[in-house]
Amino acid sequence: MDCLHIIPGKGLSGYFFLDMSLQKSIKKLRSYSSKLPCVNIVEESSTKRIIVEIPECRIKLIFDECYQRLLIIEIDCRNSPCPKLPLIFQSKMYTNYSEILKAFETSSYKQLELSENTETPSNNKNFPRTPSTLHVCQSQVIEQYLGISLLLTSHELSKIFIHKNSTLPLLKNDIRVRVYEVRPLEKIMIRHSTGKIEDINWRIAPENLIELIGAPDYVRYRQGENSGDFFYVYSSEGMDFLFSNEQNALRKVIMHTNMLEDILFSDYERCNFIVYTDKGEVTPLTNFDQLKEKFEDKPVDVGIRRHGYGYRPTHCFKFPGMIFEILDSGYIASLALTHV
Repeated sequence: MDCLHIIPGKGLSGYFFLDMSLQKSIKKLRSYSSKLPCVNIVEESSTKRIIVEIPECRIKLIFDECYQRLLIIEIDCRNSPCPKLPLIFQSKMYTNYSEILKAFETSSYKQLELSENTETPSNNKNFPRTPSTLHVCQSQVIEQYLGISLLLTSHELSKIFIHKNSTLPLLKNDIRVRVYEVRPLEKIMIRHSTGKIEDINWRIAPENLIELIGAPDYVRYRQGENSGDFFYVYSSEGMDFLFSNEQNALRKVIMHTNMLEDILFSDYERCNFIVYTDKGEVTPLTNFDQLKEKFEDKPVDVGIRRHGYGYRPTHCFKFPGMIFEILDSGYIASLALTHV
């Protein structure tokens, strides 16, 4: 990283863009591992929201707790008048935070806001056409613009927030992802962000699955068996599909939640599933106590999955047509679906 190119409403050009998945962000940071030796990943215990801290650049990446998509990029301007990395804003490079603050005080950015805000209805109060002020406390205010906000402490720039074209706090979650709706022992429905719905049934062949959600990231064969059964691994969807070699038909679907305490964290993106039961919905943020209340049948303990150093064993519990792998925290690590 040589400089940070700020694009309001979009992200940091060449590095991180809003709506970027947590998995892709971590892969990006790994490519800079020689320049950025220290990266902290913090999880809020109450919300399961993940924050990635990059101290070398004074940046925080704040991800949505439900879909694990990048919501806010925070640049810390405190305790130093000069950024460690130069900031580029509106095609001009800044090496002093007070200079970039002056850029917002001029009329140039306000005119840019008015000209670019063509998609926003004039009656939508969440997208102000003039900068608004949010008072945090007596000495702190947030100046809010289109896709970017500034935290001022005693009239000095403290933080820069890059976010979508709305004001802080972000009240509307318009992240566009595929959602996999599960009805146990029946089928899986794919609900696209466009509203289109497609079915994955248990008779589907590998080539038909590719037509639905694209080619797998890779194929691996099932270990410990001579049957030749194989997995289509969609790490970008957070899913594994197990196919029978003899029948060429779907046998099992595994959905991963990408929790921070999971041994497979960052190997998969989060699978955005919803399991419909007679007593409510199960999502990746459902804990085990809540899970047990959603089913008529009591869970059957089917074993412990032991992991390597630094990772605690996970417990597997079976419900009709489903096996939930539960982490020590009580949250779901994975969901395996089978068809009887």
